[in-house]
Amino acid sequence: GQVVVSWNTDEPSTSQVEYAEGSSGTTYTNRTSEDLNLVTQHTVIVSDLPTSKVFHLRANSHDRAANSGVSE
Repeated sequence: GQVVVSWNTDEPSTSQVEYAEGSSGTTYTNRTSEDLNLVTQHTVIVSDLPTSKVFHLRANSHDRAANSGVSE
């Protein structure tokens, strides 16, 4: 299975999604490769997920000055 994650930022930033098994948590054991293209409209596809399991995830971006923004 796969999940498509999209988000917007107010400054051009990188794109990455962190994720882990379970419906909630603060630990993210997996992450996609960081897309270093600086954009304001982000789309990341997380692939090869087992369809029988639940995952929690968060979006992660860094701007040119290395300021980071992470979703809740």
